Amino acid sequence: KMQVLFKDIDLTEYPININGGFSALPIILLFKAYADETRTSLMNIKGSITSDPLDYLLTKGELPFSLNQIFDEMKLATELMIKSNSAIKTIGVSGLPFNNAGSNSVQELAFSLATAVEYLNEMIYRGLKVDDVAKRIKFTFGIGSFYFMEVAKLRAARILWSKIFEAFEVNEENRKMAIHCKTTKFNQTYFDPYVNMLRTTTEAFSAIVGGADSIHTNPFDESFNPSDNFSRR
Repeated sequence: KMQVLFKDIDLTEYPININGGFSALPIILLFKAYADETRTSLMNIKGSITSDPLDYLLTKGELPFSLNQIFDEMKLATELMIKSNSAIKTIGVSGLPFNNAGSNSVQELAFSLATAVEYLNEMIYRGLKVDDVAKRIKFTFGIGSFYFMEVAKLRAARILWSKIFEAFEVNEENRKMAIHCKTTKFNQTYFDPYVNMLRTTTEAFSAIVGGADSIHTNPFDESFNPSDNFSRR
């Protein structure tokens, strides 16, 4: 499957980003096997293969395994990347469940940062060094139409994350926050769908000004229709 997925793609030239759901360990093991087979060093690959069990729990309503077992797998996946000297991030923290449910910026930041602290504590409890874990966390925030507030949210997130790392005594060079943004579904309309293009445009621009590292923009009909080539473009 990995051979088909990454056919004709130079993994050292393009970052990969895969959401592993409640556990990224199976995908990471497959990916490492593929990298070994193609003689590609994990040190030369950037991107993320993340798990975010609390996001999965919030959106699905249940987990297939206990949180303890899932955190054990998160630790193993993170440890594998640490030992490989890889920059691939393995821990995801998503604010999308809160944003798409209508939370304001303060609530989204508060719940997301609390989730990240929980993951940090669980990894430290399982024997990983806080500086190693700090470099492997990736945040995803929803971006709404309140333009200046969204810019401020992303800038505030970086400041607050740095303060949290300071409390955990993380070295200053490891305090950078990796932020991915996705335009919100909360304000998407069915009755005048082309307006969604305008909303997505301002949302994406506020993410850029706010300093997002990467951005996903929703097709204008995503909330009510299987997106086709036109809407994805």
